[in-house]
Amino acid sequence: FQANFRTRARLKMPLDTMTNELNSVIFENAGSENYITFFAGFFDTKKRILLYINAGHNYPVYCKGNKTVELESQLPPIGIFGSLSIPKPGSIKMDSDSLLLLYTDGLVENTKKGEIRDTKEIRMLLKKNQKKSLPVILQNFIKEFKPEQSSDDVTILLLRFAG
Repeated sequence: FQANFRTRARLKMPLDTMTNELNSVIFENAGSENYITFFAGFFDTKKRILLYINAGHNYPVYCKGNKTVELESQLPPIGIFGSLSIPKPGSIKMDSDSLLLLYTDGLVENTKKGEIRDTKEIRMLLKKNQKKSLPVILQNFIKEFKPEQSSDDVTILLLRFAG
């Protein structure tokens, strides 16, 4: 998957076309038995616009001041269906000093009771810590969402968009 994705990204293939082709490759190789949640985006540095496709992945969270926005799924995970009707990519303006948090399901599924945490907790913690440095914000997320005994990995990517 990663090689297929990188090849298409290097070609600057439009997100909808890329997603459709990746879906076909996964479906052809794995049938509908395996699938991949997928979030990909292209950032236009001049216009400060992030174009994105979210296919069943945890909702990335945009934060600026009191505003938080979840970049919701537009599609099911890729590889489940042989063909998908790919929508136009979503878009969001990345204002100066805004944050974008992306994470895997291990962050919200690792609880003592085996419950899935509400993304409201993620939005609140991000909002509360947004003025802090990125390493401090990440440390606070790890402390607050510390994985309990789990076999699932936790990956967090936190971006700050400078002025």
